[in-house]
Amino acid sequence: MPKYTTTEYVAISGLVLAAYGAILSTINSIVQIATQRKDRADVLVKVQRNMVRTDRMNQKNTIVTAINRGKRPITIQGFAARQLDVNTNLLFIDVRPQVPHVLNETESISAWIPWVDDSDDLSNVETFFVYDNLGREFKHHVVPWYRRVESTYRRRYATDRTKN
Repeated sequence: MPKYTTTEYVAISGLVLAAYGAILSTINSIVQIATQRKDRADVLVKVQRNMVRTDRMNQKNTIVTAINRGKRPITIQGFAARQLDVNTNLLFIDVRPQVPHVLNETESISAWIPWVDDSDDLSNVETFFVYDNLGREFKHHVVPWYRRVESTYRRRYATDRTKN
C-alpha cells in the first residue's frame, strides 16, 4: 500500500471535493430547468373546422380553442390568424367568454368564426394564434414550415417595398 504525503492527501481531497461539487451543481441545474419548464405558461391552441350548430345547419363555423396546460394563470387578450403572403392579420371578435379573460390551469376559451359563403374564407390562413397581455403568441400552424418561411419572406419584402 502506497504512502502519501500530507500535500498529496490535500490534493486528492481537493479533487474529490471539486468532483462532488460539480456533480451536485449539475443535478441542481437539471432540477431547476425541469421545474422552470413545468411552471411556465403553456397554452394549447386547437382548431376545429366545418362545425355546424344544430339550430343553423346551413352555416358552418370554425372554432379556435385555447387551453391553459401550464400551472400559471394567463390572461388571454384575443384570437387572431395570420394570412399567407399578406401583412394583415384577421382578428376574431366572437369569443366566449369575453376577452380579456384569465385562464387558470386546465381552463379554456373559444372563438367562433362563421363562414360567409360555401367556400372556405379561411383557406389562406397560415397560422391561428392566441395572444396574451405580455404580447406572447401561442400558435397553431395550418401550413407546413417551408410555406410559412416563404410567406414570412414575402411579407417582409412587401413591407420593405412600401417603405421606399
